[in-house]
Amino acid sequence: MPSETTTPDVTQKDALPSKKRKHQSIDTKDLEDPSKYPELQLDDDSVDHSNLVFKEPLFMKPSNILSIAYSHHSAATQERKDIKSKKKTAMKELHELHKQFQQKKQEVLAINKQLKASSQKVGQWTSKVFELELQEPNCTWNEKLTKLKQFKAQHGRLPEMKRKNDKTQSIEKELALWIAGIRTKVNKRHKTIMNYPHRIKALGDLGIQLDKSADDVRFDTMFNKFLAYRREHGTWKMPSASICKESGDEELLLLHNWLYSIVSSYRYHLHTKKVKDVKRFLDLDGFSFEQPYATNGHVFSRNTPPFDAICRRYVENNGVMIESDKKILAEASSKSPSKGRKRGPNKKNRKKKESDDGVQGLKANDEVKPSSDTLPIEGEKIGVDKDKDPVQESGDREC
Repeated sequence: MPSETTTPDVTQKDALPSKKRKHQSIDTKDLEDPSKYPELQLDDDSVDHSNLVFKEPLFMKPSNILSIAYSHHSAATQERKDIKSKKKTAMKELHELHKQFQQKKQEVLAINKQLKASSQKVGQWTSKVFELELQEPNCTWNEKLTKLKQFKAQHGRLPEMKRKNDKTQSIEKELALWIAGIRTKVNKRHKTIMNYPHRIKALGDLGIQLDKSADDVRFDTMFNKFLAYRREHGTWKMPSASICKESGDEELLLLHNWLYSIVSSYRYHLHTKKVKDVKRFLDLDGFSFEQPYATNGHVFSRNTPPFDAICRRYVENNGVMIESDKKILAEASSKSPSKGRKRGPNKKNRKKKESDDGVQGLKANDEVKPSSDTLPIEGEKIGVDKDKDPVQESGDREC
């Protein structure tokens, strides 16, 4: 029986010649378009095959489809080699840049250290200059500051304008006018004060709040005095105006007049008041806008409107009054006893009347004297622009 001959499988790698097999790269221009062959469509990109390793082709004489696949694989492999080469070059450049960056970083750190020391030195000299400027002799500003420090050390408080029509000459009035002038400059951001922050700080160290208006400062001062009165006497109620005058206590009389005007103003002109200030009164234990804490004489008995409730609604509505409250206050204001008082002409009409009566006939060097009911505002002088600095108008010059 003849022996069977075995036909070798030429598809096996072992059946191939032992010579080294290489899959040569092909120019991408010579590659055949794989889209014509369904068998050459690549898998979805969501599947990662980057871990697969291809060393060499298995078949020396592949089919047409496999040959095209070999060609595209070789082209992709070469593309990856080129990209790796670019990456290597870029990484080398990056290493050099990183080295330069570290060098520059050390230079910047050293410069920052020098800059910090230099800034500290400049700051020390600035502080010393500020200190010496505040001690410089023959300077009106520094002289006023010294007087202000002495006044506070002696009286334990800041100087105040006792009344708007105060015509007396005193160191307290002089300093109060000086502070008012500086406050005006600060509010107007005037360079004569804003360029010298050490002057502002010197006044702030004494407790002077230049960022507030003169009216706000006076309100805070009198409000604190009102609180002190309650702590001392245990009541919000004050003696009548006549008793305050008879006592000879000027501070008590000023506080009485302030409280009388404040309560009346908050009752009948609530819409002009700041919400935070209204709330400060409402938060006082036992205080009520419906009570006559300060009187100028007889207390008229009448149906008092619910001022406290109206004020609370005003605060809750953030400064907006409802129509019903407006009507209540308007009606109460019309029935107020002060409505029946005889009042002199206001300043505008009075000035017009003086002009019509021939004030222009006065001599050029005659001073126009105000009538007894004239109330110039704090820092204002007759015949002087109120926007000008009161200290400058008094003849003192800034150094």
